[in-house]
Parts: sequence; C-alpha cells; structure tokens
Amino acid sequence: MAWYTEKSMNTGLINHESVVTDNQVVYVTPGSKFNKIQRYDPRDIRSWSVLSPIPTNTLRSAVTLINNTEILMIGGFFKTDNANTCQVFDIRSSRWRTFPSIPQKLSSSKAAEIGDKIYLFGGQLDKESFTSEVYSYNKFNPIQKWEIVEGIELTAANGFFSKVVF
Repeated sequence: MAWYTEKSMNTGLINHESVVTDNQVVYVTPGSKFNKIQRYDPRDIRSWSVLSPIPTNTLRSAVTLINNTEILMIGGFFKTDNANTCQVFDIRSSRWRTFPSIPQKLSSSKAAEIGDKIYLFGGQLDKESFTSEVYSYNKFNPIQKWEIVEGIELTAANGFFSKVVF
C-alpha cells in the first residue's frame, strides 16, 4: 500500500465528519466554514462535488449512514449552544429531512448504525462536561424515539473521540 495525492476539497473544513458508502464514495458533512455536503468519488474525473446546503448548519455533529442511502447528522453545535436536533441527507435525492431529536443537547459524540439500530455514544454536554451515556434508536419501532441503553456506557465520559465500524 502506498500514499498518493488527490485533488483537494472544494472548500477546506474544520469541525466536520465524513462517511463512506458501500460504493466507495466519501461524503463530508458541513463544518464551521461551509454549509454544504461535499462528495468525493474516486471514479469521477471531477473528483469533488458540492451538494445541497444543510438546513441548520451544526458542527461537531455525530454522523452515520442509514441503510447506506442516507446520512444522519445528530446533535452538534449551533451558534452558541449544543443542539439536540437531527438532520438526514438523502444521498439519492440530494434532499434534507428532519429526524427525531435526541433527549439532550450534545456535540462531539459518535454514531454508528448496527443492525436495526442507530447508536449514539457519549459527547460534550457543555464547555466543561461530557457524558458516558449510550443512546439507541430502533429504525423499525413505530414510536420513533431515542432511548438510553441500560447497562452500557463508555468507560469514561468523553467527546472528540474516533470510531470505526465494520
């Protein structure tokens, strides 16, 4: 394996996240300097493209795929405070929609889709405190709400960490 140089993003970002789909396309969510999704497809000669602007430009949101067709942005930081809102970007239609809010305002969490559920791990509550709680959302439950996962939590209250799902 070797490193190689590729074309730069259209707009540099900070406080953003990225996800990779099964067809090897990378989507980079908005951050504090840009309010649009950016897409990188290594098979496309143009490389990077700019997609639809986000309705509410949160940064430091938790991000995961839903069924490999939508990007879910959970919580994050909006203007002067953390947010509990969730926003979904449909990769196929390039449109945004809302999603049930999380129970508390969080930023710098991590999220993962595992089986029928979406999990949200930890995060920053305010300038000085973090949580170790884990939330889950059952995609097929008609009640459509986030719940604390009883008996499971991070080993330490945390935010700004990494995740790997495979």
